[in-house]
Amino acid sequence: MDILMNKYQTPITEELLSGLPQEVQDQLLDIINNVEFVKRLISPARQYAKDRPRDSQGRIIVDLTNPHILEDMDYFRPTALHYKKYKCFTNLRPNANPNSEYGKWIRQERDRCWNGYVRESDGEWVTGPLYFYMNYCPIIQSKIRKGTKQADRIVDFPEMWEGIYWRFHYMEQARSGGLYNDFLGGNHGAELASRGKAFAYSQDVETPKGRKKWADINVGDTLFAPDGTTTKVVNIPFDEEHDVYKMTLIDGRVIFTTLEHLWKINKNGENWNKLYSTKEILGSKHVNRFAIEVSKGVDYEYKEIPIQPYLLGLMLGDGSFTISKYNQAQFTSREEDVLVYSNLLHIPFKRVGNTKMQWLIDYPEFGKKAKELNLHDKVSDTKFIPDCYKYNSKEVRKQVLLGLFDTDGTVHDSGKPELCTTSKQLAEDVCWIARSLGYNASYWVKFPKYMYEGEQRVGKTCYIVYVYTNDCLFNLPRKIKLCGKRGIRLDSRVCKTSIKSIEYSHRERCKCVTVDREDGLFLIGDFLTTHNSKSYSMASILTHNFILGENSTACEEIVSIATAYQKEYLTKDGVLNKFVSMANFCAEHTQFPRKRLKSSLQDMTWKMGYKDLELDIEKGTQNSVLGVSSKDDESKLRGKRAAFIGIEEFGTFPRLIDLYNVMLPSVQEGDYVFGLMYLQGTAGDNESDFAGAQEIMYNPRGYNMYALPNVFDKYNQGKPYFVLFFPGYINRKGCYNKDGVSDVIQALIEIFMNRYRVKYNSTDPNTVIKTIAEVPITPAEAIVKTGVNMFPVADLTERLGQLDANPREYDDVYVGELTINDRREVEFKPTSDQPIRDFPHKDNKIEGAIEIYKLPEKDRSNKVFENRYILGCDPYDDDESNTMSLGSVWVLDLWTDKIVAEYTGRPLFADDFYEICRKMCLFYNGRMNYENNKKGLFAYFSKMNCLYLLTDVLDFLKDKDMVKGSSYGNKAKGTNATAAINAYARNLLRSWLLRPVPVVQTIDGEEKETIIPNLYTVRSRALLKELILYNSEGNFDRISAMGMLMLLREDKMILYNGNISKTKEEEASASYLGNDPFFKTNYDARFKQ
Repeated sequence: MDILMNKYQTPITEELLSGLPQEVQDQLLDIINNVEFVKRLISPARQYAKDRPRDSQGRIIVDLTNPHILEDMDYFRPTALHYKKYKCFTNLRPNANPNSEYGKWIRQERDRCWNGYVRESDGEWVTGPLYFYMNYCPIIQSKIRKGTKQADRIVDFPEMWEGIYWRFHYMEQARSGGLYNDFLGGNHGAELASRGKAFAYSQDVETPKGRKKWADINVGDTLFAPDGTTTKVVNIPFDEEHDVYKMTLIDGRVIFTTLEHLWKINKNGENWNKLYSTKEILGSKHVNRFAIEVSKGVDYEYKEIPIQPYLLGLMLGDGSFTISKYNQAQFTSREEDVLVYSNLLHIPFKRVGNTKMQWLIDYPEFGKKAKELNLHDKVSDTKFIPDCYKYNSKEVRKQVLLGLFDTDGTVHDSGKPELCTTSKQLAEDVCWIARSLGYNASYWVKFPKYMYEGEQRVGKTCYIVYVYTNDCLFNLPRKIKLCGKRGIRLDSRVCKTSIKSIEYSHRERCKCVTVDREDGLFLIGDFLTTHNSKSYSMASILTHNFILGENSTACEEIVSIATAYQKEYLTKDGVLNKFVSMANFCAEHTQFPRKRLKSSLQDMTWKMGYKDLELDIEKGTQNSVLGVSSKDDESKLRGKRAAFIGIEEFGTFPRLIDLYNVMLPSVQEGDYVFGLMYLQGTAGDNESDFAGAQEIMYNPRGYNMYALPNVFDKYNQGKPYFVLFFPGYINRKGCYNKDGVSDVIQALIEIFMNRYRVKYNSTDPNTVIKTIAEVPITPAEAIVKTGVNMFPVADLTERLGQLDANPREYDDVYVGELTINDRREVEFKPTSDQPIRDFPHKDNKIEGAIEIYKLPEKDRSNKVFENRYILGCDPYDDDESNTMSLGSVWVLDLWTDKIVAEYTGRPLFADDFYEICRKMCLFYNGRMNYENNKKGLFAYFSKMNCLYLLTDVLDFLKDKDMVKGSSYGNKAKGTNATAAINAYARNLLRSWLLRPVPVVQTIDGEEKETIIPNLYTVRSRALLKELILYNSEGNFDRISAMGMLMLLREDKMILYNGNISKTKEEEASASYLGNDPFFKTNYDARFKQ
């Protein structure tokens, strides 16, 4: 294998390839040969800074699509390195004299943060905001131990990544000028990046809806928070295979997590404000000095239960289920306690015969109810607490606990309540309930010994449960008296549980979530407090502008705005939280401006400056940062002039282009740009579908975005220009050197191997798609929707790639219009009109053109076969529209079950669209099903005396009771597209796409018949993209029209018993009255037209 590469890449040898699966080999070589950006990064001719041309200021001209190799980048981190060594940024004594050494130093640092920093020897340089980020913005990050694959999670100043270097230079070139805008600047920017703290998929988590596997937690699900409230999952920033570590707590609980995960920790009596990673704890000499906070207890909805909870607790302690029958329960207790139980339950207890300790409790259908709970045959060592009591209200759980402790409980000498049982399951259940109520609990195993006839024997195994609480867990007065003692050791464990050990366990798929709490905390496992986190770059821009302003000219009254579709993306462990941390760090450790007139995360408003109390005026720079949530109302952003607007997770905005147009006047007036609008999106985000974002990303010049030549997609994919793309193979952990130069080959191998393992070990196709989208290699992979999509996205994406890779795909497709000749016949006329082959589209003023994949076939009499072709249509009513909606119509050949023609577009007048539909019906001699919610098409066909071309309401929908009531006029034709019918139509479309069809393929030089899904016969590129990006909110006109087509196809399938062919059609038609000449001549008005 002779592939020449630079020295920073893993060499591709025969030995390396032979160790990879053939599929991975093929994928690796495909990317190396077909993605231009990869070819340039691995090229042996890749330049260094010294090889690049320089500008008038001695700085190299950075080419973002042909990046040079970074060297000695610590040169640009002088103050950060000084701080790391001495815990301060300079040894100079701060003073107010501008001519002092300190005054000169602080001005130099300020100028570097504004203008950047240049290395004279080779012209390498970093921008001002990048210098500020690298030197003044510590972040939480992972650092790999040299020579190992182990990483430590620490707070430190950022490492230099080439991806970060490109990001800040992209923003600089957009704003001030670069290689691809003729050095004029005045552009905005957008970036699409890949993502990657997590828990193992197999980890259990208690939720308000009961216990779930971590693998089943998705965006929108609800988790418990440490204070007992609930918190919603708003993002899943990481979901991939990872090393899993087993964390065992002193109370016996076990958590499976990753090294990077953050925990809210109390160490040696510290407060709870500090976060530690699993790796940091593991690296400590004494892990048992780290304690995790106990939650405040959680609540579940009250559910009806068959037996009173306090009574159930008593029975689990001293009751006998096996002899409790019918309407009585048998129970063992001393008489003084029974009086207390009877008063609490308001139920009489009856003594059994002359016994002193045996009692019967009258309780309707107790035996039957115990059987419902599966307790009827349980003895002392098999008892348990049923789930309907565990997942119930706090009061229910507390009463069960009280009943158990009143019977089998006592008070330890240290003051903690304890309970003894021979049932391990019951011990675990008691611990679970105690923890769910906010108590710390654990149990230990005891092997009691006794003497029998002089021989020592071992008795039944006992489980001793301890509950660490200052609450009293008893109702019995004699036990309440024992609760007075409270030792120091008990108090130390009331609100925390220590870590016992952390050890490597295995490797599996893991995920991390972001929740809608400012502290980012949620409960995992049996109610343990944990944390989540996110990226920092945009936060550093906000901090830079807030403290210093944009540059030496624009440094006062500068407004910077961060916006997201949902507030959670900003404030719940989001960009504004990071901004606050960075701004506070600078205020504490630097002499940059620090006083604030306003500082509120709740209001998402910050303003730098101070109040002159004597003059009662505001002074200082008065730079400000604003956070704006634009969900459902982009108008909130109108009129806010800004030097910087950062749009977080732009893929989540359902109307991104509308938002862009609303915000543009805030940073641009005419052709003159006075601020930078920067959009950031993350691949693989469950909430993102990028439908609106694609238009901007692939057409950046149309939106004044800084456009780069598209070297990121494969050849023949995408479009000529794209915004900045941060692919998954750049700066993958463990695949770059100290200066941030990526080993692209090693990263690609790891990515493809991970995909390979997921593909052949997962039964969920969405997992495969999500794996690709979260760590994308090309923009085409990044923009795939990873949320719930009923259509087979993986196969559709592959089919789209097949079409894009074949430049001759449409050579045999007829494009043009249908006209009526002198003989009143419809005929096809080729034109130069352009069909719409992309989605989403920029506007709705697109006429499009008819595409014919196969002309109608005719019988011996030279007439198009009757009943062979059917049509489906999604019409519209108005000539003008303020949405992106188009009209769409499809033609299906029932005999081959393939699409033979389509038209999608929006002519100037709605009647022109209706005429296209009418001509397509006549040309293919077919009838059309359509959405009769729109009335214009019916009126037009009625005017043209062509109602016979429209289907009647489909009989099978009537049979299914999906269409009700009498129908007349427009309602007698087509289909009323209700939500239920549309959902049914989409299901039919999905089944049609996945229907197996035989095809002949050449395999190893031989023609063989193979089976493929029907979707691989689809030739409409735009339809494939609609299916890939489908969601319930947008305009998906082709899918709607295909739905109408599939309903009509289903009607025909029922008519022909599932076998539609020429023979079947002829057999069915033989008895069809419409084929009788006398009927046609005398009765059927259709044939008189």
